[in-house]
Amino acid sequence: MDAHHRRLLFKKWTRTLHIYISMLGLLTLIFFSATGIMLNHEEWFGFAAPRIVKKEGGGDRARTGQAGHCGEAPPRLWGDGRDGFL
Repeated sequence: MDAHHRRLLFKKWTRTLHIYISMLGLLTLIFFSATGIMLNHEEWFGFAAPRIVKKEGGGDRARTGQAGHCGEAPPRLWGDGRDGFL
């Protein structure tokens, strides 16, 4: 295979690779553009009304070790706050 033939083959493959990479980039650009518009303009697509789902259950918090503070403030980790640090 001579140098001229190799150069033509190289140009052919690089052009083909460039075309497919460009198509993939265009599809990516269109995808992110469409999803960005949908997220920023929910009312255009009927997504503005919130859908509320109420679920009950989930287990016993005392049994799983996740008992809450019942509305109390969580315990302080760094002292009482009078020292100027937190």
